[in-house]
Amino acid sequence: MTLSELMDQLRCATLRDTALPRLWSDTELVRYLNHAQMEFAVRTHALVDDTTPATCKITTVAGQAVYPIHNSVVIVAEAGIVSYDTATQEQNNFTLLEDRTRHQLQRNFSKGRPAAYTAQVRTNAIRFFPIPDAAYDIEMVVARKPLYQMERGNDLPEIPEEYHLALVDFAAFRALTNNNPESANMASGKEFKALWDLAVRDAKRAIATLRAGENPQARGNWTGKQHRWYG
Repeated sequence: MTLSELMDQLRCATLRDTALPRLWSDTELVRYLNHAQMEFAVRTHALVDDTTPATCKITTVAGQAVYPIHNSVVIVAEAGIVSYDTATQEQNNFTLLEDRTRHQLQRNFSKGRPAAYTAQVRTNAIRFFPIPDAAYDIEMVVARKPLYQMERGNDLPEIPEEYHLALVDFAAFRALTNNNPESANMASGKEFKALWDLAVRDAKRAIATLRAGENPQARGNWTGKQHRWYG
């Protein structure tokens, strides 16, 4: 659904805000829909990315252990060193790094080819161990927030289409519980919040089922996009 279609569904079919003057401005409703998409991505990890350079690719520098990660990243699911054939520029090897805790790495200052990492998304940083002794191309699989706000009528949400109507439920909840006495309806707002919570729960369950059904032994041979977060 485009932003225009989401707005029609929200204003007309859900909130029934068709009379003039409107109870909610377009700006308010668009803001609620964008908030909904961000919340959905954070809670479900539905936006999985392994291709966007800004979020998924790092080139190390000799002697530097810590690197910034994009502020949209919610979790780093996998990270590894990738190498390319110098003649064809095609990927010929991917070595998966171990995911370690900060405590496991904090006192180790050896240098060499990275074998493990720890991601600290609250501070937007990732640390590699051993400390890189050269330039290595690191590629990551991340769950992230949307990279842009929907603004124009033909803009599309980044989350999968089957969850678009959940955005309407969350936006309706926000609209009806905004403390404006002319538009507030707490009882109806709670009903839409319940629908939202159900959609989030179902999405989290679907993603967990997908992960559980994949073979973790295949993770170290990352050809194309076949890793544990994709079907």
